[in-house]
Amino acid sequence: MDEKYLKILKSYKFLEEEFAKSNYRDIEIQKKLKKLKPLYQEVSTLKDLRRELEALESSPVEEELKELYEEERESLKAKILETEGRIEKILKKSPFEGRNIIVEIRAGTGGVE
Repeated sequence: MDEKYLKILKSYKFLEEEFAKSNYRDIEIQKKLKKLKPLYQEVSTLKDLRRELEALESSPVEEELKELYEEERESLKAKILETEGRIEKILKKSPFEGRNIIVEIRAGTGGVE
């Protein structure tokens, strides 16, 4: 598994432990956990799918079941690609997302009456 995915799993586990040590009262850790949770879930799913594919590929294949094996393998590969796409989409969120902004609205500028 990629190093960045393992880092996400480790970070989430560490934050969970720290949050439990603080008697579930540390707001900063809670915010970090909330932010990491969707990513953690997707990475966990990806890890499970890859493990399942590895187990499937390492098992012996009988001639009679070769077609089913191929279908299952292609299905798992498609799910892995889909999950990786969702992870990348989560990682590529704007750095300004969730922050407050200030919008200035001015009356009477420009235009022809």
